[in-house]
Amino acid sequence: MTDTTERQAADQPRRSIDKEAQKRSHAEVRALLDELIDAFPACFKPHGAKDQPPLAIGVEADILLRRPHIDPDRLSRALQVYTTGPEYYRSLIAGLPRVDLDGVVRAAITSDEIRQAERLLLEFESRARSRKVPASEGHAVLTELVTSFPACFKPRDVRGRPAVAIGIHGDILERRPDLDLAKVRKALWVYVTGLDYLRGMIPGAPRVDLDGSMTQFVTEQEAINAKRRLAFLRDRIKAARVAADEKGQRENVGSQSPMSAKPRLAAEGPTARPKSAPDRASASGATTCQVGMGAPT
Repeated sequence: MTDTTERQAADQPRRSIDKEAQKRSHAEVRALLDELIDAFPACFKPHGAKDQPPLAIGVEADILLRRPHIDPDRLSRALQVYTTGPEYYRSLIAGLPRVDLDGVVRAAITSDEIRQAERLLLEFESRARSRKVPASEGHAVLTELVTSFPACFKPRDVRGRPAVAIGIHGDILERRPDLDLAKVRKALWVYVTGLDYLRGMIPGAPRVDLDGSMTQFVTEQEAINAKRRLAFLRDRIKAARVAADEKGQRENVGSQSPMSAKPRLAAEGPTARPKSAPDRASASGATTCQVGMGAPT
């Protein structure tokens, strides 16, 4: 077993544990949100409900006072999930007032909060649309980005792709307003999930803007996420190759039918002579034995 295979075998249980942990975390968040909806129906509304009232500032502390058994970290994650849905954004844009746990109005929504909600809703909807954009359209837009911003985006056959700046899709649309946001997001997804890109995601690596200027650095967590993604892609590539090899072997075996193999007549002496019936039966029996023992067809 090679070192790479050993590492993959050692990482496989860890990746399985990570997936199970993510599933448990998601289930715990959903369960906590259900608890909050039951406990404070004037404040929290079910998933997808319209006219969700914006939460009052400091509502997290009020929840912990009334429900001290709740874990603060889990509550923070649950509130983040609740306040990042499209219906919640639409309530902010509509100017609904912020309410406390009992539904009492505590503050009005400001114009800055409305503008921010409009931007977040636009990004949420563009991400949803980008999932439906075919990969081929993402590759087409990516070709344009490579041509328009060569200091930032590198062709597929070039190694050492730099990490792109966070939020670079906004900069792209400012300089290329002719491009569709959903297709730009798809192009960026294609770019940042490539093997060469992921290999360069190491802690402290610079992130660059459209002009190639350094703006941020890759964090430790981002590097860990990239490493996991890289291992996942390598596993998929390896599995695809094994499946292709097995399919080729099955097709090759199927094309070599035993019925197509003709029994060979052994020549006796310098020239072959017609065999008698017993001789022919003997020769046929010998050829069947050879095939049964695994002789090449």
